Amino acid sequence: MGKYFTDKRAVQSSPASYDTDAVVRLWAESEQQTALAQHVAA
Repeated sequence: MGKYFTDKRAVQSSPASYDTDAVVRLWAESEQQTALAQHVAA
């Protein structure tokens, strides 16, 4: 995974960035809005 930097030092990202349920919802919404699911399934 990538890292976030502040003042040239690696820092932990926000707690929201570790929310796996949010990742799944965001991916599903992105697929729907871009019609990606249709292209992958074909």
